[in-house]
Amino acid sequence: MPGEVPVSLMTQRHSGEFSVNSSVHLASTRIGQGVRVKRRVYIVVLAGLRPEEVGEALTPNLLALRIDGTYFPQARSAPAAETIPDHARMLAPVLDRLPEQGFRTCSVLPDTKHPADAFTSHALHTMIEQTDPDLVLVAFGDGDPPLGIVRSLAVRTSDEQVGKLVRHLKATGRWERSVLVVVAGGSSPSTGASLQRHIDADSLLRGKVVVASDQLHWTGPPSDKAVALRHLESVVSRVCRPATAPVPLLVAGGDPVAGRGVSAAPVSTVDVAPTVGRLFGLPEPPGGYAGRAFI
Repeated sequence: MPGEVPVSLMTQRHSGEFSVNSSVHLASTRIGQGVRVKRRVYIVVLAGLRPEEVGEALTPNLLALRIDGTYFPQARSAPAAETIPDHARMLAPVLDRLPEQGFRTCSVLPDTKHPADAFTSHALHTMIEQTDPDLVLVAFGDGDPPLGIVRSLAVRTSDEQVGKLVRHLKATGRWERSVLVVVAGGSSPSTGASLQRHIDADSLLRGKVVVASDQLHWTGPPSDKAVALRHLESVVSRVCRPATAPVPLLVAGGDPVAGRGVSAAPVSTVDVAPTVGRLFGLPEPPGGYAGRAFI
């Protein structure tokens, strides 16, 4: 059809694997005889990020976006089995229909076992320059990093990629018509393998606690048990968060629709899809959305 530009499906892999998927066609969006100014929407998923981690020390870029955009402190996560697949499925109601309306969509998702934010960021910027998608879904971060300094470094690295994206959009003249939705992705840290990973990363518990059949077994010296178990309770409480725990969610960008301020609306991650649908003027799918638009 007129205005369509074919785009081939792309898959690239590095030592930290990631995949890049683009929709197949792009069509101009017109109003009357003129071409409408293109709105771009970027959904940035930060795996495992917690509200208390957003601040000057670990996430200065997110903090700046929170100040300049609209922040939703009441946001909650939806139950999820795996971070990236669930967020891709959450957006399926719009990802499947946007290409039919002539919009180009793109997903840049790292391998969940070996996330490499630098590779993901490079792929993202390359895709933006090559195809200039209308909607981008990108995920950064390790959904289940160990506690302590390793986790802090993972959070800071993800924040740096968000800063690079914002600077890239501004440098290329895209920011003024961009809407950036930043949301934390859920993780599943309550699984046995994941909890064992956190235990093994703790110097006081390493080699002394085994997770088997969803139960914790003490294997260390009896003399260490009382102190270590009190410490173990603290580790478990920090790692095993509720499925619908609070998550950071904010909207920023040069597009006026992003707004500015703090919203008390009780939003959830399932509200992202209807929000994207509204931004692109899509009608509701048959049966409606699971959530509702928050802007």
